[in-house]
Amino acid sequence: MTINDVLDPVLKLRLVEKRGVEEDFAEIVFHSKDTKLWVEELKKTLGEPAKPAGERPGEEHLKLTEKYGGIWANQTLFFKNCGTFVFLGMFWPWSNGQQTTFKLVKTSP
Repeated sequence: MTINDVLDPVLKLRLVEKRGVEEDFAEIVFHSKDTKLWVEELKKTLGEPAKPAGERPGEEHLKLTEKYGGIWANQTLFFKNCGTFVFLGMFWPWSNGQQTTFKLVKTSP
């Protein structure tokens, strides 16, 4: 599975900005009002969120994300272990309530 396998379905949704897509990292900004659509599409490849928005992050969530800026209660974390690599998908809502940044990382377990 590649970054593009995860991204292809969501890139068909409305975007604000595609900041970059590389082999092991992607950053995309979307409209916060479309969050449910993004979650539904990402669940197809990454499964249910490991930490949904509104839930306090556990120690394992903090450890997984510390290298990428951590994860807060208002943020969503997807985690998929593919054996030789893992995907971390993170929603970072902006303070203006209008946009959300989606960061996707492919890294070693």
